[in-house]
Amino acid sequence: MRSAPPDRFSRWTAAVLEVPRVWLDRDLRVRMTDHGYAVLNDDLEAAIEGLEEIERSARSKAVTGWANAGVAFALLAASRWDDAERAAARHPDRTSQPLLELTLELRRGHLDPRFAGALADCTFAVAAAGAARAVIATDRLDDVLAQATGSPPDKQALALLALQMGLHVNHDHAAAIRVGELVQGRAAAWDISPYWVAIDQAAVGDHAAALSWLNRAADAGCSAVAHLDTDPRFDPMRSQPEFADVRSRMLANPSHPADTHHGGLLWAGRRR
Repeated sequence: MRSAPPDRFSRWTAAVLEVPRVWLDRDLRVRMTDHGYAVLNDDLEAAIEGLEEIERSARSKAVTGWANAGVAFALLAASRWDDAERAAARHPDRTSQPLLELTLELRRGHLDPRFAGALADCTFAVAAAGAARAVIATDRLDDVLAQATGSPPDKQALALLALQMGLHVNHDHAAAIRVGELVQGRAAAWDISPYWVAIDQAAVGDHAAALSWLNRAADAGCSAVAHLDTDPRFDPMRSQPEFADVRSRMLANPSHPADTHHGGLLWAGRRR
């Protein structure tokens, strides 16, 4: 599993998580990022195993609770519903992870009106993936979208972006494209969002649309060339001059620490 350079992530990761710096020692930062890679690379079992190890070895209640929530979300993403319930029960104090409790409630059949707001506060790929899997399994996408688009303006794009990420990770390409289109033009948007749409368009075989979305991502400042160069979904497009052009444009954009893995930490990219 690849690890992002920890020194480049320290200040940024602490800001994203809004947790005391003492929690984020060098080793933990690297392991957290690795679990983001694992989720994005469809290796949920590796993410579950790694997060369980952090949960067992953590020396603070806060890190134990965070890792436990990560385990439960990863189990939800893997559709291991009963295991997720049991994992969540190990540490019932989840004040820092309200999305987990609301996701478990959704899986049980109740969509809480606070669900979209909790999505807006989501920061990790594994949490977005678990929440989105519950949305898919209960067929409540339309209801969640109604919640999200009815949220205060500063929360709308955040909730939609988290949902887009989760659907993208779950390979629900049509739904991810639909939500990604809603993200655009909201009060807040990230350069990574059109890049995810491009991936999903390529996955369904619409290469013209994928190129269009790649251009939108380049316009927004996305520089995820490391991922662009290795994602096999773009392989049928690589010989096209338009693809080479958009790659050059993305390469010319200022690099961002998260662009190497396109969102293991959810807010990978720059706000515009």
